[in-house]
Amino acid sequence: RAVTFVGVACSGAEVTDGAIVGLALTLRPTGHRFRVRGNDLYTWCGFDAFFLPIMLGERAEVASTCPVTGKPIRLTVEPDGTVSAATPTSVVVGIVGEEVTSACRAAGPGSPICAQMPLFASRAAGERWQATRPGVGIVDLAGAREIARVYAEGCHP
Repeated sequence: RAVTFVGVACSGAEVTDGAIVGLALTLRPTGHRFRVRGNDLYTWCGFDAFFLPIMLGERAEVASTCPVTGKPIRLTVEPDGTVSAATPTSVVVGIVGEEVTSACRAAGPGSPICAQMPLFASRAAGERWQATRPGVGIVDLAGAREIARVYAEGCHP
């Protein structure tokens, strides 16, 4: 029997024909491929690729593209959020602060929240992009892991 989810789209969930098809992790292709156990899924933003392996307890292979340089980005993110492989090694992540999240009703693909948390090929590329986006910070991979760990713990205390 199919279950219809009323009102979940207001929270940012992707709904198709009454079924949830995405909530940070999605079946719909985005610019951030997220491979788990050989299955291709997608994330709404670059940062999602850090907390989802923690929440799932699974290693993920991530593929994205730097929005500034166009360079491909590849990460292996372990179940604890640690990045065990990164190409290029200089990858950084955009992270939104309260200034952005308080002005946005819901996350989701293309939302003001998710659109401002991509992966960048280098700090210089991230800072170039960040210059016109108040409320967005740039963090290295270790910083992204720590923020993801705190976020995941908040979702599952």
